[in-house]
Amino acid sequence: MLNLQDEAGMDIPELLFYCWLERRHEHLTAPSQLEEIRRWQARFTAPLRSMRRELKPLLEHDPQLADMRNAIKKAELESEREVLRRLALLERGDGAPSEDAWQTWHGKISPPHAAIVLKVRQAAQRIALE
Repeated sequence: MLNLQDEAGMDIPELLFYCWLERRHEHLTAPSQLEEIRRWQARFTAPLRSMRRELKPLLEHDPQLADMRNAIKKAELESEREVLRRLALLERGDGAPSEDAWQTWHGKISPPHAAIVLKVRQAAQRIALE
């Protein structure tokens, strides 16, 4: 899934959220609700991810940076948890997202990336609901 994030620019919490909606036979009543969450991701999660990644190659020459990188990693994960919390609060309606909604959400992606999305969706269907 990280290939989807790194190569296709997909937001993994959103992908998992769409899978969750599909599994629950629900959809977003207004996809524009995602805009605030996307702003959060751009303002907080993405910069933390970038800093964490920039530090990784520096660890080879300066292992003392590991604590700082781990703190940034922890903050990045907390930011994504906040995204998941906010996603769960969005207004939803009955009926799983349509194939058009999936296409609109992920746009045009390469066939290999589309295959990964399909596998994630299929795996989500096999997960038991609470």
